[in-house]
Amino acid sequence: LPSLHLNLITDGRPLFEDDGNNDNDDSVTTFPKCIMEMIEVLRPHLYGELLESVRNITNSPNVEISDVFIRNYGVFDNNASDNNDETGKKRRFGLSPHYDVTAYATCVMTLDSTASAGKNGLYTIPAMKGKSNNNAALRRFFPLERGDGVVHTYDVLHGVDVDPDLNKSRTSLIVWFVDHTSCDLDSEDGESDAQLKVNQPWLDNPIDDKGEFILGLANESNNADEMNGNVSNIKRRNASPLKLYISSASKGNVFAMTSLGQMCSDNDPLPEWAVQNIAEIAQNLDVPSTFAPEGIDSSDRHLSNMSYPNALLFHAGVHGGNRIAQISLAENLMVKYMTEKVTLTSDEEDDILLMA
Repeated sequence: LPSLHLNLITDGRPLFEDDGNNDNDDSVTTFPKCIMEMIEVLRPHLYGELLESVRNITNSPNVEISDVFIRNYGVFDNNASDNNDETGKKRRFGLSPHYDVTAYATCVMTLDSTASAGKNGLYTIPAMKGKSNNNAALRRFFPLERGDGVVHTYDVLHGVDVDPDLNKSRTSLIVWFVDHTSCDLDSEDGESDAQLKVNQPWLDNPIDDKGEFILGLANESNNADEMNGNVSNIKRRNASPLKLYISSASKGNVFAMTSLGQMCSDNDPLPEWAVQNIAEIAQNLDVPSTFAPEGIDSSDRHLSNMSYPNALLFHAGVHGGNRIAQISLAENLMVKYMTEKVTLTSDEEDDILLMA
């Protein structure tokens, strides 16, 4: 189940506002009253010192507060004696490594001391030798006492992990910031500057593999929203997620390789130009022959994209420590085992099962 999540402010607007029609009876406690009281207490701190500090840190006077919410992980009831009971099984103790695509910057302020020892709570994963990585051994936790905070930008890989054996909850106040600096987009169809403005300009014009991957994620999400009938107001240049993932993966980004590996594993064929580019990336990967497609020839215009997912996923999973790539690779191996079992020798069957 999701972590306990309580929105206070969304898209710059409080969840509830006093319109003069609310019950002013102090003896009656309502949910809207609680939210408005919390916002009233937080407002001078959020829009005063915190906002000014983040503007200074990011060196942008156009940064504004977008969302404010409270999030809780771990054990909600500190008197619980067994985290393995039916109630404990429904609790969430972590958040997988990710990028905050919708926020230019994020502030995490702890509301308890669960992370004070520097072994729980918020962590970041730095690049290794200049390359993106998702290896759990590289996680860096922050020793935070109650009231301490951390600010990071959208391109910092981070997550949350709370040790279930602590029998404690971890609660934080999260603040998302956006930067309304307009993006200088080239108009190719006569659209006005106002029409070309985007609500996430910090994602445009990526300068490295990480920026390309994050922009690809955002565009893929926008495409999915539009397919579901949700009209996106985000206009993008270089809007193809596939092109962005290929460019990012060619620079060694393991997250982009994972996305491409999953796309290759789907039944829908990829365009020929994409297969050619993916073949070139696969050629340059250091993977065992078991996972490398035989006879890679990027000049062959009739290559099947089904030849390449395991090479991409092996590199991303083993060299990049990306758990999603590891799981996807295992699934592909099991598909191979089930579909080719009648033609495999006993040793080959064992090898595939062990690898999976």
